[in-house]
Amino acid sequence: MGAPMARPYGAGSWPPGAGLILGPSAPVSPSGPVRPPPARGPARPWTHPTREPPDETPVRHARRPPHPRRAPPRHPAHRLGGPRRARHRRPHPGGRLPRPRPRLGHRRALPRHHPGFRAEQYPPGGRGDQDGARLGYFGGVRRPFSGRFLLYSAAGWDAGSRTTPVLLVHGANDNADRAWAAPDETGTCGATGGAACPSTGLAQYLAAGGHRVFAIGFAHQQGDNLLQAQAVGDAIALIRARLGVPQVDVVAWSKREVAARAYVSSVRPSWGRAYAGDVRRLATLGGPNGGLDYVYAHGWAFSLATWPACGGTADAPSPHLFMTCYGTYTAQPCLGVLPTGGYDCYPGQRQLLARWDGSYGVDGTAQDWWTTYYGGQGLYTAGQGIQAAIDAGSLIGPLQRAGIPAAVRTYLLAGGSADIPGVLNENRGPGDGIVFTRSALDTTGIGTVGGTRLLGGLNHLELAWAPDAMSQVAAWLA
Repeated sequence: MGAPMARPYGAGSWPPGAGLILGPSAPVSPSGPVRPPPARGPARPWTHPTREPPDETPVRHARRPPHPRRAPPRHPAHRLGGPRRARHRRPHPGGRLPRPRPRLGHRRALPRHHPGFRAEQYPPGGRGDQDGARLGYFGGVRRPFSGRFLLYSAAGWDAGSRTTPVLLVHGANDNADRAWAAPDETGTCGATGGAACPSTGLAQYLAAGGHRVFAIGFAHQQGDNLLQAQAVGDAIALIRARLGVPQVDVVAWSKREVAARAYVSSVRPSWGRAYAGDVRRLATLGGPNGGLDYVYAHGWAFSLATWPACGGTADAPSPHLFMTCYGTYTAQPCLGVLPTGGYDCYPGQRQLLARWDGSYGVDGTAQDWWTTYYGGQGLYTAGQGIQAAIDAGSLIGPLQRAGIPAAVRTYLLAGGSADIPGVLNENRGPGDGIVFTRSALDTTGIGTVGGTRLLGGLNHLELAWAPDAMSQVAAWLA
């Protein structure tokens, strides 16, 4: 979901006084001393005390081995993303905190990862790896363990007039900085007609209205929605612990609307945290509530954009297992939607699937369109088809059957303009270029629908920052 972004944006894109926490995905004691960064100075990353799992890929090692005459601390704290807070330090007269000295141990409020979390697979060629500022926040680890996440706090997180804080959940191939605070960073915000991308986003808009705003950033740019649902729940627990509030409002965009919905619906792994009744309102922006078949309906174009042998580099799945590129029949199992030969790099995209061929047909002009959608050997490609992928783990049906509790008032926002620049737009039926309008506004399984709205002039990317979309979200959260 979402268009690939060439360069991520750093935490400095958040307003002055913003902060950043690197959090574990495990239950957090509401009484523990979890402390976001101080309001003074620039955004500053924070740490938690869990060890770096052995299957992560660090760029460099920041730890020294323990002294041979000194036992290691009981809860070692690997340096993840930046300096640690020094005890009893006062703000520098110039308004910035001095660089704290590294220190080990003692963060008792942030326990270990749950063992159910795993290190997810990443696609080849570095696509999907952490880069930019977030590479530093994750301690130089390009492919972080999926039990880790970034929790951003916007300016005013501790002073907003609104009682219920807001957690922003971004889509795939994106990050919290570009999605919510600096849409103009990459120049690919979905703006049409020659319009410039704005320099501020929904984070600043809500903060200016008195909301206490937070945003989550994920270890994997694509990733398993069930693991990310657990991270969403853990981020909510951290916010509640810090602010002493019973509930949080959640605004979820694109693919990770499914992760947010999985949390509130208690669709989870057997070891996962169940929904804790801690979400007051859920607003979805271009969310595939009724699923999508975008990858399979336009499979030839997807494979050309992703298949390395054909020159593809996009961080997106392919519906094919085999493809002929420049006369050579090749396989790329890690790029497939289906798990194949021990590879499974895009489970989160498989979890979004639903068939729309009965409503909008299939693009019959594409090469190998029949075998791409329904499975089989085509002239240049071979695959198992969309139904096999749905059977292998789509979450759309389970989420609709589980339902969103009636106590969670839910709002659905859809776009109606399939005109995303530089992206293959889904144009078989009315939609925002990625998600059909009927899917984004599908209320099946939602206990209490607070409202729905179609903004016909906005595409999928504009739903996160266009003034009409932001004012509608603010109205729903009021």
